[in-house]
Amino acid sequence: DTGPDDDDTGPDDDDAGPDDDDAGPDDDDATLPPDDDDASGPDDDDSSPLPCPDADGDGTLDCLDDDGDGLSEDLGDCDDTDPSIPATGDPPDLLDNDCDGVADEDVALLDVVVSEFMADPSTAYDECGEYVELHNTLAVDVSLDGWVLGDGGPTCALLGQQVDLSGLVLPAGGYLALARAPADPWDCPFGYGYVPADDYTGMTLENFADELVLCAAGNLVDLVAWTVGPSWFSSGHAAGRSSPSASGLDPAGWCEQTSPLGFSDHGTPGQPNDPC
Repeated sequence: DTGPDDDDTGPDDDDAGPDDDDAGPDDDDATLPPDDDDASGPDDDDSSPLPCPDADGDGTLDCLDDDGDGLSEDLGDCDDTDPSIPATGDPPDLLDNDCDGVADEDVALLDVVVSEFMADPSTAYDECGEYVELHNTLAVDVSLDGWVLGDGGPTCALLGQQVDLSGLVLPAGGYLALARAPADPWDCPFGYGYVPADDYTGMTLENFADELVLCAAGNLVDLVAWTVGPSWFSSGHAAGRSSPSASGLDPAGWCEQTSPLGFSDHGTPGQPNDPC
């Protein structure tokens, strides 16, 4: 006993400091949950079990409303340090504001575009040379958490092969190259000489007809589809979009890239496109 007993029920049992008000949490520690403050029995300081776990390991208990917004983590608050989350809508700010597992999905069509793709390397194997480039037309960074890039389209509900883009951030006005990863790295001992933002598996680009569909939380952000007919590109040349507003369905808005890339191929992965 290190301080006066003030609950009139027995000796002071917290051994850390007196309970000084009998009307609020005890002041002997800073742990959660609050100690016994009803003056009806001994203090329960650090010996009582916690009322719920910290399942996500963020240092706060999942059942407590830490930011005072009326929701706890176990009731759907994905950021219990910010009372403005969850919110209605999810504008580009690198956060999952509406707690749906997808960040920044409230972008308009063509705010982020497929700006270039290499579907038919001439000298490099396809698995060593195929790539897709994305371009952010906005003046703010965009998180791609929960976004997917796929083919099969033409809607997000009909995707076939697809790539999860979670963990990537597309800088304001920037470009990001995604390279196809070979099944065996030894198949590609030499690369094009650029460093992709990420590589992917499970999606291949057909030479003559295919689609690229960019989706955020099921919302279509961009669609590119090349078909047999008017030429989009020749072997060894990436197809580059002439401008972000150019149609992804019309080869007139695209042109072959001419910058040397290696292996006698041409492209500008992760960089502004060659002019059309």
